[in-house]
Amino acid sequence: MSFIKTSFFVPMKPKAKGRPRFTRRGHVYTPTATRKAEEVVALYAKQVAPKQPARGPIKLVLDFCFSAPTSWPKSKRSLIVEGGDVVWHTKKPDLDNLEKLIKDSLGGIFYNDDRQVACVFKSKRYSLVDGIFITVEVM
Repeated sequence: MSFIKTSFFVPMKPKAKGRPRFTRRGHVYTPTATRKAEEVVALYAKQVAPKQPARGPIKLVLDFCFSAPTSWPKSKRSLIVEGGDVVWHTKKPDLDNLEKLIKDSLGGIFYNDDRQVACVFKSKRYSLVDGIFITVEVM
């Protein structure tokens, strides 16, 4: 086993995995925005990844942070700035689709196949900046 636990931050607006698209001739392809987002996550993952992907079960902890809208009043923004209560993000994109993009991005880097992911803790919330906190742990 080459690693036990690794954490890193990806400074990008969380993006949901897009649905596969089809050409007129029936070929399937991944939308460009999804592919680029996966490349960004993979780039940051490779900087902290072990030399070999793990073989055993994997635990993921994913914290998706969305920057607070500028239309919010100062009283609501101060909850985030002062580290008070967590303000949960309950709008689109769906948490499941956010997770799919991350799992596909980390495949081949931390694990061979995303079926190795046996445990996932995930959340989405408002923050001062956009980004994704990712923790990968071999169980």
